[in-house]
Amino acid sequence: MKKLVSILLCVAMLCAVCVTAFAEGEPTTSAVVSVGTAEGAKGEKVSLPLSVKDNSGMASLTAVISYDAAVLSITDDDITPAGILDGAVDTADSTKVIYQVNTAEAGKVYISFIKSENVTGDGILFNVAFTIKTDAAAGDSEVTLVVDEMANADAAIYTGYTAENGAVKVGESTLMYGDVNNDGKVNSEDALMVLQSVVGIVTLDERAAKVANVNSDNKIDTQDALGILQYIVNIRSELPYKD
Repeated sequence: MKKLVSILLCVAMLCAVCVTAFAEGEPTTSAVVSVGTAEGAKGEKVSLPLSVKDNSGMASLTAVISYDAAVLSITDDDITPAGILDGAVDTADSTKVIYQVNTAEAGKVYISFIKSENVTGDGILFNVAFTIKTDAAAGDSEVTLVVDEMANADAAIYTGYTAENGAVKVGESTLMYGDVNNDGKVNSEDALMVLQSVVGIVTLDERAAKVANVNSDNKIDTQDALGILQYIVNIRSELPYKD
């Protein structure tokens, strides 16, 4: 009987040690990670901050942002470290925050960063810039956030944090047809840019391609460049047009 009691006491002590270690391995944090909101017109680029508040210190974070690919588009270059992660690099450097992003899957943005010591303080982690598609429906488009993992410099994974969603409010288009280079005016430089795109010297992004198609035939060619020139010299009174 005494032997059984001793064994049970040993098991109880081991369990207590294991529970303590497990609790220490999963610290609780009240941090709130959020993706912001923005408003823009069709064809415009808008930036949403990925931020943290009530940050007790984090050395790693992995998050997934989901968006409606029929409304918004994004590339890896549209995601930049900011605020408390300003100066982060996407190459191996043990002295700095290292981050990686992946936007290859339509509708998903994967973001992760690590650092050898805790990043402290509240503020923006990344600026996430979406382009509103020119054929997007007007209205609110939800942008959701899931935090897959957050940990401190002791490699202890946090629990208890909160993830908050954001949104992009899509307004009606304010595009200026013929303003291919997006400088707020229509002139011969825009006609030249159309010709350069025709021969493959430049590649027009979605906004530029939309405003370059001034004759409304859904293709970019020399007729669009001519239409812009005719508008400049008042042969045409408005852009876009249909003959």
